[in-house]
Amino acid sequence: MKKYLSLLILPFLFTSCIEDDLVELTDQGSPFLVAGGGTEKELFFNAFTNVKKIPMFDIHRNVPSNAALNTPTTVKLTAARDILEAFNEEHDETYEWLPSEIFTFVNEPGITFQGDDVILNYSAGDFAKEIAINLDGSKWDLAHKYALAYRITDPGNNKIATGNDYFITLISAKNQWDGVYHYTTSANNTLLPNQDTEVELHTVSPTKVKLYPGLLGYYSNEVWYTINPETMGVTVEMVTLLPIATDASSHYDPETKTFNLKWTSNNGARIFEETMTFIKDR
Repeated sequence: MKKYLSLLILPFLFTSCIEDDLVELTDQGSPFLVAGGGTEKELFFNAFTNVKKIPMFDIHRNVPSNAALNTPTTVKLTAARDILEAFNEEHDETYEWLPSEIFTFVNEPGITFQGDDVILNYSAGDFAKEIAINLDGSKWDLAHKYALAYRITDPGNNKIATGNDYFITLISAKNQWDGVYHYTTSANNTLLPNQDTEVELHTVSPTKVKLYPGLLGYYSNEVWYTINPETMGVTVEMVTLLPIATDASSHYDPETKTFNLKWTSNNGARIFEETMTFIKDR
């Protein structure tokens, strides 16, 4: 009987505890500005030649009440090239500021562009503003990676959520070989024979990709693969372990989306036999 009684009492106590923790929503507190999708976004696109609309930033107001939501406010963002420079230095990257010649900002209600400033006018009931661009793919050189970064320089009657005072969006184009691959080496490999792992190939140019994380999917040595789009022959490049010699049999099979590579480094002292099969887009 006591056991049965305890089963009846515990749910009541648990429910009471949840009710005691509830806090009634009031008009106290200020709205917080938050970068939707995070303060650092990386966008990848297959090569295109038309004009494509690309959402870059989404600035939300997290509001504590309906009264706060219905209070109009104006927020100012200012272009922050120093954020891009810091990102490149920290990540050893080469992103460039998106040149005005290849894009225009999308005109949206409540958003105005004044030089390096973007003015966001939130009307009553408005909690989010999306900043988008029209990017002309016909003017995009795939050898270049671009970015835009902004800092909130005037939050209006809002507060800035911790870590959301600036944000950056990175744009990269992908060639047809860019992606995530299943990577293996043969038993003949001088280093890491029978390696079996997952790697990524990142676009460098329309016909060139870079191996990540590096040599054999393990070392930090940088490796590039250049594909001849007519013959599907592949040439391996490095800036270490020179000289590099690629065997003429190295090629890419478009039907199976597989790289079959054979090459040597250190003037033939080290042998590499690699196979990479496409798994998915990255």
